[in-house]
Amino acid sequence: MKSVMVSTFFFLLVFISAPAAAAETQKIEAPSSVRSATVFTDRAMVDREFKHNFEPGKYSLEFLHLPLSLLDESIRVSGKGLGEAKILSVKVKQKISSEPVQEKIKEMVEQLAKIEKEINTLSDQVTALEKREELLTRLVVKTTDAISNEKNPKPLTMTQWKEMMDFLENQLVQLSNRKRELTEMKKKSQDRQTALNYKIDRESVSYRKSEKMISVEIEVKKAGSLTVDVSYIVTGASWWPVYDLRIPAEKGKASLVYSAMVTQNTGEDWENVLLTLSTAKPVENKTIPRLAPLYMGVLSGTTGDILGVVSMADDGFPIPGVEVTLSGDKIGKKVSVSNQNGEYSFRGIPVGKYGLEFYLPGFNRIRYKDIMVYGGKVSKIDGKMTVAAIQEQVTVTGQAVVADREKMDDYASDGMVTTAPVDIPEEMEVETARVSDQAVSASFSIQQENTVPSGSESQKVTIAIEDVSFQNSFVAVPRLSEYTFLETKVKNITDYPLLPGNVNIFYDGMFVNKSVIPFISTGEEFEMPIGVDEAIKIVRSASDPVSKKKGILKKKINVPQFYKITVRNLRKSAVEVNVLDQIPVSKSKEVKITIKSITPDPLKDQTPGQKKNEEKGLLKWTLKLGPNEEKSIEVQYEVEYPGDAFLEEWNGEAK
Repeated sequence: MKSVMVSTFFFLLVFISAPAAAAETQKIEAPSSVRSATVFTDRAMVDREFKHNFEPGKYSLEFLHLPLSLLDESIRVSGKGLGEAKILSVKVKQKISSEPVQEKIKEMVEQLAKIEKEINTLSDQVTALEKREELLTRLVVKTTDAISNEKNPKPLTMTQWKEMMDFLENQLVQLSNRKRELTEMKKKSQDRQTALNYKIDRESVSYRKSEKMISVEIEVKKAGSLTVDVSYIVTGASWWPVYDLRIPAEKGKASLVYSAMVTQNTGEDWENVLLTLSTAKPVENKTIPRLAPLYMGVLSGTTGDILGVVSMADDGFPIPGVEVTLSGDKIGKKVSVSNQNGEYSFRGIPVGKYGLEFYLPGFNRIRYKDIMVYGGKVSKIDGKMTVAAIQEQVTVTGQAVVADREKMDDYASDGMVTTAPVDIPEEMEVETARVSDQAVSASFSIQQENTVPSGSESQKVTIAIEDVSFQNSFVAVPRLSEYTFLETKVKNITDYPLLPGNVNIFYDGMFVNKSVIPFISTGEEFEMPIGVDEAIKIVRSASDPVSKKKGILKKKINVPQFYKITVRNLRKSAVEVNVLDQIPVSKSKEVKITIKSITPDPLKDQTPGQKKNEEKGLLKWTLKLGPNEEKSIEVQYEVEYPGDAFLEEWNGEAK
């Protein structure tokens, strides 16, 4: 029994050094469909497929109507089938389409004519109803006048008046309801008309614009069915991550829904294709501080301030933790970090020109030059940040089978501009949905088919739903806010990194907040704000400072400072509340700050970074409160400075 040989052929570009006698080549239009698309952050790799039954001979397969954004050097061609075949040449051509209006557009134009007829009919019906309404109103007026003008008018009884008014009301209500129905029907028809006009315009442009085609010449040695695969890179496609973080109120599992917004404007529609989304290797993450240091010094009349807000460029959502660097000859470099509202500031900057840079891992840097600081003035500079582009990674693997090589002259056909021949390497294997060997790179293969039309709005695609570990905690920063906040610390226990993107936060099944996830590696923790907890009350009260002069000739001013923080738990269960506050740090030799007392001692509950926090004057307490229990924190310190100086304070790094 003879076995059927299944051969795989690879298309390799060859040249012919001199004309040679050959059999006539048959041209075949290859109506291919997009089978799959691998989407990167700024482009996509598209795979097309063409199936056909071939007899022995030479064929020129023409893949038509390909997008102009196709990158010639990216073309890969391969094939499988029953029988034997080899490649003779592969060429990319560009042309200006001069085809007449296609049958598809004709059908849409006919449909548009029907819709316009519907709209005209509905408009006529509405007009007729309006005329009937007007006629009915005039008839009522005339009837009333006629009754009034009679010499001996017979008065209408109450029953007659009621019957007449009921009749008029009933008629007017019916007319009004019918007119409303017709108006709504007209509005829907007009919406269909607008959508169809847009589609006709888009299709008309696509048939008349510049486009490309790929011409593949093959030689078939043995008759049989062959499948030809063509892949290429196109620009104009991208994807970015979005998240839903679902946190339970007490115990249970937290889940992270990892989705992607996919968009493409490549010039070709992707209908029912398999999507693969590729990530890359963003830079490392940094911890976001909650409080900027508070400094004091002697006021200078030759300085100004720079402040602003850092936010997402697309929706204006504030971004915390952005490192803002101010640089200049007079100051060197100073750093401020945006707070939870995206705010940053530089105070007391000497007059002059400076450079300003905004940086957060996973986002594009923003740089400003020649920022002017004026004496006694505030320069407001906002930073609008976008998610950084991610460099795609494509793995190419070679196969052991090598096809025959020949040569062929370049040629041109009518109406076509022939580009230089393109080398076709061996068959390319597309990476599937698995975590790359690199710790911060992965690709995701979407299991179900998706349709992404060119030029359409972004399509949301679910990548994965993962369990994540979490730990809820309460945080209060009474110096900045009167509220107690609930936050959660989440650990990425997936096998792939989380790319920067917006996250919707759900707590106990309810949407409560929106935030931003920076780049998070596998195994890394990050904090997410959940919202305000009204059941934990916090009050910060400060005494009014009373200045005292001391020393010989009273050259020193002494200002005692005192504040008290009261925390009360109105919950039915015990809680732990992290309270963050601060005392100022002197950055001037003339200013002396002395701590008198801090109760309770904040050092008992500090993290390993306590020493650095102490240098910045940052304090932290972890208070354990039972149901309806109240606890207090008291801080007392003293500020001393020269009697002939003015005291100032600012948030941020030292001057």
